[in-house]
Amino acid sequence: MKKSPIFMFHAVDHHKDVLGVTSTVFENLMRNLNRHHYQGTTLTNFGERLQSSDDHAKLCALTFDDGYASVYESALPLMETYQHKATLFLTVGHDGNVMAMSDRQMLNWNQVRELRKLGYEIGAHTLTHPDLRQLNDSQLIQEIVDPKQIIEDKLGDRVRSFAYPFGFYDIRSAELVAEHYDYAVTTELRYATLTDAPHILPRLETYYLRPTGFQSLIGTSYLPLYMALRAMPRALRKRFT
Repeated sequence: MKKSPIFMFHAVDHHKDVLGVTSTVFENLMRNLNRHHYQGTTLTNFGERLQSSDDHAKLCALTFDDGYASVYESALPLMETYQHKATLFLTVGHDGNVMAMSDRQMLNWNQVRELRKLGYEIGAHTLTHPDLRQLNDSQLIQEIVDPKQIIEDKLGDRVRSFAYPFGFYDIRSAELVAEHYDYAVTTELRYATLTDAPHILPRLETYYLRPTGFQSLIGTSYLPLYMALRAMPRALRKRFT
């Protein structure tokens, strides 16, 4: 069965929390993708080509959640150097601007427009980053549908992809996402396959690739095994909570 990775990033900086990878780690990841002949692309391009039996390219999708300015400042030059593209999922507040997350600087719309012109995909990541499972129906519509319209109005371009905050979803939220977007990603820790529903795709968190040398797992048979081992504690926590 055809299996391909969707990588999940947040920020590219030197913060010590779980959201960031350093520029050195990020460059090592990009270099290893090239070394193993992977083409880093947007989620929509990835999803369309994953379903094609005639497309034999080694694909991976690169995704960034929240909308941190370091994606533009630090990740963009490296992606351009190594000729990869990515999807950025923006959390846009009620005021129509990228909402502040943690203590990091966020992207502004001029930067977002430039990224789009360079071929990067812009997707939605809700208005306020809530747990969608806890919302009523009208709140769900606001968080899932409204950011799509806001981003489309800002960019004059169709928004086709979505990322669930925290990776959390239920039947109601997944069905609403499927009505309005072509592709959506969770935080389920495994490779994507042809049998995955396009609106609940899994991803590999690059947080687990931060230790020195772990970036070299990219493109090897050890990466899916390593991610499967990392997924086991999550499964146990979910079972007993």
